[in-house]
Amino acid sequence: MTACSGVQKAAKANDASLARKLLAEWQTDPYLVDLTFGNIPLDGARGYLESALITAVENKNREFVKLLLSNGASMTEKVLVGLIDRELDFDHEEVKDILRDFVANGWDVNSPFCNAGFRFPILYARETPALFNWLLGQGASPNVKSQRGDAAVTFCAQYLTPSHMKKLFDHGASVDNNALHQAIRCESDSSCVTMLSLLFDNGADVNALEEQRGRPRGSKIFEPIFQSTPLYTAAQRDDYEAAKLLIERGANPHTRTLRDGKEYMSGLDSMRSSENEDIVRLAEEKFGPATKEEIEMRDEILASFRVL
Repeated sequence: MTACSGVQKAAKANDASLARKLLAEWQTDPYLVDLTFGNIPLDGARGYLESALITAVENKNREFVKLLLSNGASMTEKVLVGLIDRELDFDHEEVKDILRDFVANGWDVNSPFCNAGFRFPILYARETPALFNWLLGQGASPNVKSQRGDAAVTFCAQYLTPSHMKKLFDHGASVDNNALHQAIRCESDSSCVTMLSLLFDNGADVNALEEQRGRPRGSKIFEPIFQSTPLYTAAQRDDYEAAKLLIERGANPHTRTLRDGKEYMSGLDSMRSSENEDIVRLAEEKFGPATKEEIEMRDEILASFRVL
């Protein structure tokens, strides 16, 4: 364990020679002989070595990284997340060379991390455009899914720009049902409509129900708990431009959302109750005022859920 912590300190000092000496001692220790960094059973040892690897990459010390890799270190979820959190310049050629060293050492960019929520590297890179592009260039599949069932397209619709989404489609991405909803929630309002249009142009279903999943108590399987239409989502967010585009693209305002598998409010219900007056006016212009039957049905549905 002392050798492991020493390697971590050597990484912080950017001292590959000291690390090489410590690694030699570690490998010949009769208690640790036969062990490799990839499967150390001692609690805490892996953490020291992963931290050393992150620091070595941050220092752009390729010699140090290769030394660790040759002694059994590898790309793990903690390492990738650590590199992203330290905001490395993934466009820097030295960093790219080191990433290629990971690949040469056996890192498969399409291999899922164990016990990880997002699982696949490209999903972790959803908010890091340079790393995202590099992974695509290395053959990362744009159609892998997280443990919850969300695809790269879904994450990128909210966090990346339309130009990055286009790259996903250029690499064979398929649109899943959640992508439109995430685009409506995108961080940049100015690119939201552009992103929606791009998704439509690549086969997105304007009436697709979003699959918001939860894990029932005692279950390891995520199941749909609330499924909304894109129009419902846009109206809930008081996003006039998105609601207008969805209607222009053929959204059915009467399609109902599902809550725990039961019919709930429609997109039109959501538009009529929006706090955005432009959306309320749009609903009346396109679909007229609510009829007595529509009001009664809405109230009946709401009452049924209040009872639950």
